[in-house]
Amino acid sequence: MAGYGWDEEVQTSDSGFMVFEEGDYSFKVIDFERGIVKSGKNAGANQAIYTLRIMDENGGSCEERYFIPLVDSLRWKATKFFKSIGAIPADTESGSTVHFPWGEVIGKFGRCHVKPRSWTGDDGTERQSNEITACLVGDERTPAPKQSVAAPTGGYGDL
Repeated sequence: MAGYGWDEEVQTSDSGFMVFEEGDYSFKVIDFERGIVKSGKNAGANQAIYTLRIMDENGGSCEERYFIPLVDSLRWKATKFFKSIGAIPADTESGSTVHFPWGEVIGKFGRCHVKPRSWTGDDGTERQSNEITACLVGDERTPAPKQSVAAPTGGYGDL
């Protein structure tokens, strides 16, 4: 994790956080880490944690984490993620044997469905955040924004 010292000059930065309206958006995979599910019925299981930069057609973007627990009941989630970014063929049939390239997807683009999620903070304040409800594959995908998702030429900020 990059940091800075107490007495250093730094460049200012806005939070970059925005809540998107429900819909389908392009994303770019910008980070990957291995983790462990901390609670719930899958506690103790390995999980992939991806940081995705979600982008709208107006140049807005934010970063969201996407968790994929490595458990049999959620294998579909990993399958859809890797199909969405083109890491495995979109027409791969259920039951096929594949190797998920967990750490080899930084810089890949895909599409996902996002909806706002409301929750109450520890201080009692109502808040909203983005929830990635699905990675989209094939016919599920809506058209990308006017700029190319595969090779953005502008309008998405600093990818």
